[in-house]
Parts: sequence; C-alpha cells; structure tokens
Amino acid sequence: MSLDLIKEGSIRFYASLGDISKKLEVFYNPKMKLNRDITILLLKVINRDNLKIGLPLSGSGVRGIRILKELCNKVDKVLFNDINPYAYKAIKKNIEINKVDISKTEVYNKDASLFLLEKKYFDYIDIDPFGSPNPYLDASVKSINKNGIIAVTATDLAPLSGRYIDTCIRKYWAKPLKCYLKHEIGLRILIRKVQLIGLQYEKALIPILSYFKDHYYRIFFLVKHGKEECNDIISKYGYICFKNDLEFEVCNERISERYAGPLWLGPIKDHNLIEKMIKELEDINENKELREFLLILSEELSIVGYYSLHEIAKKFKINTPKRDKIINLIREKYNIECSRTHFNYESIKTKLPLKNVIEEIKKLA
Repeated sequence: MSLDLIKEGSIRFYASLGDISKKLEVFYNPKMKLNRDITILLLKVINRDNLKIGLPLSGSGVRGIRILKELCNKVDKVLFNDINPYAYKAIKKNIEINKVDISKTEVYNKDASLFLLEKKYFDYIDIDPFGSPNPYLDASVKSINKNGIIAVTATDLAPLSGRYIDTCIRKYWAKPLKCYLKHEIGLRILIRKVQLIGLQYEKALIPILSYFKDHYYRIFFLVKHGKEECNDIISKYGYICFKNDLEFEVCNERISERYAGPLWLGPIKDHNLIEKMIKELEDINENKELREFLLILSEELSIVGYYSLHEIAKKFKINTPKRDKIINLIREKYNIECSRTHFNYESIKTKLPLKNVIEEIKKLA
C-alpha cells in the first residue's frame, strides 16, 4: 500500500492523492477541507460534552482524528469505520502517528449501516459519502440519540439540481428544476428527503446549518423526538412555482407547470449558531475563506429563493449591476431587508417584489 503523507489542520496522515474517485486506495478529498473545518467549528460551539461520534465512512480517518486532536475535551469516543480494508489499516496507522488518546478510539471494517446499527446511541453521526447519502440515512436515524446531530453530505448534484429529473424523483421523492434557483431547490429537496426518513420513527430533523459549496450540499440536523415536532416539520413542506423565467412563488400546492417540490420551506440555518462559530473563529484567528463564507451565511436572509442579477440583466439586455450597490439601494430606498446569498454571488435575497428590483436595475443600467 503506497500512500502520501498529507497535512490538514492540526494533523498529519497517510492517504491517496490523485483524481477524486472511488478507485483511490485510501479515499481523501482535499477540496472538502472547508467541510471538515465547519464540522469541527460547529462541534466546538454546541453546548454538548462527552460526545460519542460515529464516522461510518471514515476514509483516511482525517475528520475523526482532527476532531480528537482539536476537540479533545469535548469527546468521549470517536468510532471510525470503513468497509475498505486499506482504509481500515490507514486509519489505525494515522491514529498512531498523531498520538491521540487511543482509549477514545475504536476502528471497524464493516458495512457502514451495519456499523451504525451495532454500535448505535451516537451523539453525532457524519454521513459523507461519494455520491448520494441515501443508503445510510435509515441506519443513521435509528442510531442517533435524542438531541443528537446528524450531518449529511451529498455530492450527486446532477439529479438534485435538475439535470436528471426522473433520477431525482426516484431517489429524493421530489421534482427538481433546472433554473437559476437550482441549488437552493436541490438543497431543500435533500433536507425533506432526510427528514422523511426521520418522521417514520417520530424523529424531527431540524436543519441548524445547511449550505451549497463547490460540488456538494451539506446539512447538519438537530434531532428532536415527538409527534408535535414531527407535525411541525410536515407543515413546512411545499413548492416553488415559476410564473416565467424570472418570477417565482412559494406555494402550498402546485400552481404552474414549471415547479419544484415538494421541498422544505422552513429555515435552513440557525443564525445564533453561526454567530457563535464566527466568534470562535475570531478568537483563534482561523483562515479567511472560512470566515468570509460564514459571514455570508450569517447575513443571508432566511427566506426562500433569491433574484439573480445576471439573469435579470440578460433578460433585458443590460449590464449586470454591482450586487452591493443594489443591496444598499434597496435597504435605503425601500427600508426593506436585502442580503447576499451563498448560493450565487451575483444574486440577492429580499422580500421586495421582483418588479421593483427590475425597475431599480434598469435605472442603474
């Protein structure tokens, strides 16, 4: 087994470098570093100690070893698992070279779902697969503690963002839409799919931090038990319906042929949680990319959908206005909230009607 020695965060570890695919001997994706940074930051600020953490798809073990190294006092045990025997050996080696407390580790070479069901009662489970998280959702929901957190990553954006409609309907039980809102739609479809797995066990999965980045969707769910909590989840499902190329409406039922859903229409993040994460970053002087991303998430309005300045400009054959100029104009002229959105950096979130937004863009042009 020939592996590369890599550094990330506070650790060194052995894994395979190369084109990202399932063929890697010991899987590692350097582009997911920010994903892991956010995981560690979130676990750092939540008001929970003595965490039992389950990592059914550990790969090289980088996420779990960083958790042990950087959150040592908050962790009771990290359980690593990977069905790949080379990864299993690499995890053991990487734990050893980083000199973490071995009594806080367990390493397994099992099917991911079987691992979760056998070891269960986790406070935190991280589902970070190559592709769809679907095969691991049922076991994760069954194995999580009350008030635990399930983190879910999906990298199969093609169906969720509307390229393969039938595939999305089969796998995620909702219709996507290829439009400028495609990634917010895809994220909200994924949220609902995971929640539906929880509802059958009377577990309400509440999104406390969700985002789209690069080539993946990522959601952290806080797990609550009870019929009332589950009914509240169900009440927040609906559709996004387009009247034309630019104008959409959030609906309880389909009102046009061009629609997406059913999907989650509730909040996709807890602003207080993000503020704590930003404060923690300021305390430890973390990297600028992560801080800027969290700042956008923090200021982003908790409403469904956004307006694409580029699409508006293209429609009316005018120059795309500067985003910050439009945001300031709407705030000052209309006294209405307006923000950036992490889904698209040339777009804005606001409750101002589209016709007014178009009017102001035309004036600026």
